[in-house]
Amino acid sequence: MNIGFLGFGAMAQAMSCGLQRKREEGGLILGASARDAAKLQKYAQPLGVRPFETNRELAKWAQVLFLCVKPHQVAAILQEIRGHQRRDQLLISVAAGISLDDLMAHCEEGAQVLRALPNTPVRVGAGMTLYSPGPGLKAQMAEMGRELLASFGLVERIEEEKMAAAGSLTGCTPAFFCMVLDALADGAVHQGVSREAALRLAAASMKGTAELCLITKDHPAVLKDQVTSPKGTTIEGLRTLERQGLRSALMEALIASCVKTRS
Repeated sequence: MNIGFLGFGAMAQAMSCGLQRKREEGGLILGASARDAAKLQKYAQPLGVRPFETNRELAKWAQVLFLCVKPHQVAAILQEIRGHQRRDQLLISVAAGISLDDLMAHCEEGAQVLRALPNTPVRVGAGMTLYSPGPGLKAQMAEMGRELLASFGLVERIEEEKMAAAGSLTGCTPAFFCMVLDALADGAVHQGVSREAALRLAAASMKGTAELCLITKDHPAVLKDQVTSPKGTTIEGLRTLERQGLRSALMEALIASCVKTRS
């Protein structure tokens, strides 16, 4: 199967990394096009991705076409490739804030379109990708798209009207989590732990706790209580976090990101 990336920035590169296992197993050929040919060559070659000179050439070649350009470029790119796409092509847009209606307005009648919102952990197969099928998307096309997205990690179908909120939750929180990790590591360094060890231990603890939530399906408050003993070190730290407004800050950060997505 020929998989194409229109645009080859950070997210397209992360997704191509996530598809490496399937590519190595055989059956997948990756290609990409981008405005900067030199940068495309630089980043595509190490990943085994074939560079294409034009968007139209890529559109003719790809069976699945990932639209990975910036939101303000979507309309122009879709107009450029219109009439040059394969008839059996599945178009998967990962452009933030671009609705299915917006996409369909620039595609030919009967186009097979799926909207997806992956996050950066797709690079290591640990992503959380949301998707919403476009109107008229055939069942086999939807399943093919879901299977491809599952190569990146967890995948979940969601109503498009919830994309802004859910997409902010999955797309922005890697940055929020990294800020928390960095702050925790700073605290550990202050107390004498090396920077390398502090980051490794904090990241491993966050990963393990996330797995615990997913596997047990216990509420985070329940898991918190399990490690919080009377007059212990954990409750003292939690008291400080509450006093400093961590819970409110995280809530407001997510709401702000969601509002920005809708604007």
